[in-house]
Amino acid sequence: MRKLLTLMLSFLLFSFFFAEEVIFDGSISVKFSVDSSPKLSTFTTNNFMYVGVKGKSYFIGFLSQNSTYPYMFTIDQAYGIFNFGFANIFLGTKIQNFRVSTLGNDLWLGGNISTEIPFEIGSLYVAIDSNFSDSDSPKVNVLSLNLNLENLIIVNSVFYNNYSNLETGIEIPYSNSKILGYFKYDILNSILKKLTFGFNTKIEKADLTLSFTPDVSNFQSFEIDLSGLYTLNNNYQFGSKIDYNSKSSNINLNFYSNYKYNDILVVPSISWENKNPYAISGALELSFNF
Repeated sequence: MRKLLTLMLSFLLFSFFFAEEVIFDGSISVKFSVDSSPKLSTFTTNNFMYVGVKGKSYFIGFLSQNSTYPYMFTIDQAYGIFNFGFANIFLGTKIQNFRVSTLGNDLWLGGNISTEIPFEIGSLYVAIDSNFSDSDSPKVNVLSLNLNLENLIIVNSVFYNNYSNLETGIEIPYSNSKILGYFKYDILNSILKKLTFGFNTKIEKADLTLSFTPDVSNFQSFEIDLSGLYTLNNNYQFGSKIDYNSKSSNINLNFYSNYKYNDILVVPSISWENKNPYAISGALELSFNF
């Protein structure tokens, strides 16, 4: 163990010495919540820390294994960067986020051989894991295509899990608004997993998003989400979210505010659900970002 720690420390110091940029990323969040019982709950989330070492021709990312001290780090990704003008080639483990739409979820995917080819109206990205298996997530075979057709329509697609799954996001911008579309498809079994339509508009300091998600198994029920965010200034934001599920007739209301002070984020919120009119809950979340 001592030899391993010495080797890791030497490797880290060597990387720092030749690095153009060192990136520290992480956060610690503490959430206090109380409901109508009344019952007080406390949750602590430790996302500390990620260290990225970036040079002209390489990148190395170190990820903390746990939240106990002393922190143990493993190499999350490490790859060489080769710029050939028409394409960038990455040799080694490279992981990145392939979220195709604001209506979708984060997709952290990668491979050990990757290439990125930019062209006039978009880009093509391919990541191959030569040791692919279903248990290797998030290191999987990936094909990503991004198209911007003269700002008339923007399409982002990603094939992943050995090209057995497809997610696509579509944006049609118009003035300060845009029409949104998102779907997730299981290619292997020819099953539509999710379909969502949305509309986003910005009115001065307000940002509003409305989305509609039908139950794709039978199209007999649906969910509607309405969210809004009002930015007062660089430090204050006020937001709300309303969810309705036609199958369960559930209505959820959530109101919150964001206060930023340097690297500290304070988020007080209050929630209500129509299934129990007296079930009002409040929460206060403190996040310390590194």
